[in-house]
Amino acid sequence: MSGNLVELARRFVRLSGELDLTRDAMRRLLLNGAGGASKNPTPAKRPGAKRPQSSHPKALRAAQVEETILKLLQSSPGNGTAAIAKLMAAQRSTTDERLKRLQAKGLIERDGPGAGWRAPA
Repeated sequence: MSGNLVELARRFVRLSGELDLTRDAMRRLLLNGAGGASKNPTPAKRPGAKRPQSSHPKALRAAQVEETILKLLQSSPGNGTAAIAKLMAAQRSTTDERLKRLQAKGLIERDGPGAGWRAPA
């Protein structure tokens, strides 16, 4: 019985470390481009916890953020750059660059001059 308990404790520690790494990766994605956010948050100090290693190139992370912007505009079109930046917890300038990149690719468009953004149907 004590062998099972030890194995369960080891598994708990390992899974807790994985959970911390996953949480930190999600935080980095959500805060991509945010001013005061750390680019590489340190996981909680747990036995066996390791500092997260970024296995994805910046281009992949940028593509994931752009995908999130597209989903946001599909669910609620008409948001301006400032509103999208606020929803993404990102800097306005970074969001503006991403929106212009998506527009150049023909994935989004303006509702009108000075109006919000939308993803064409």
